[in-house]
Amino acid sequence: MAHWDDIDWDRVYKVLRVAAVTAVRGAPETFDVGVSADDLVQETLLAFWRSSNGLGWSPDKGTIEKFLASVLWNKARTHLRRQNKVGRALDDEESELPKSAVIETTIEAGVQFSDLREKLYSAVDGDQDLRDLIAATELTTGAHNVNQELAEIMGKTPREIVNMKRRLMNLPKVRKLLYG
Repeated sequence: MAHWDDIDWDRVYKVLRVAAVTAVRGAPETFDVGVSADDLVQETLLAFWRSSNGLGWSPDKGTIEKFLASVLWNKARTHLRRQNKVGRALDDEESELPKSAVIETTIEAGVQFSDLREKLYSAVDGDQDLRDLIAATELTTGAHNVNQELAEIMGKTPREIVNMKRRLMNLPKVRKLLYG
């Protein structure tokens, strides 16, 4: 816990507050039965402080603001998905079905994705099939049948895609990059 002493918690709070407002843009002011952007910030900080290891954060993983912002975005995503499952009485004509909120991609998320992609390219050490797999991920729609989409894009079978993904994930450099 010694490396938490010099953290500027006021700055962290302000950064998370902006990230929370951005993450829930387009959603109702309160969602998932009463959660707001402020609640997301509090929930994120509480999870960090309650965790014995700070949710696995260490300074070599990047700034605390960036780390906690990604935790906050995951929490927002979870709450917004739950919001879509909130029920209502079918005979109540005045109540509306919950509006789905789309979490918009920010410039920072785009930069993070580009940075990760470049690191993955260097981690595969010139294996052209794996480089093609990484490149093809940008062309998918993100639907539930990603292996099928990748197979169509790359002209391979879904089984070959699964094997390529296994090969990619078995590389020590890739595992270290993704899981630390």
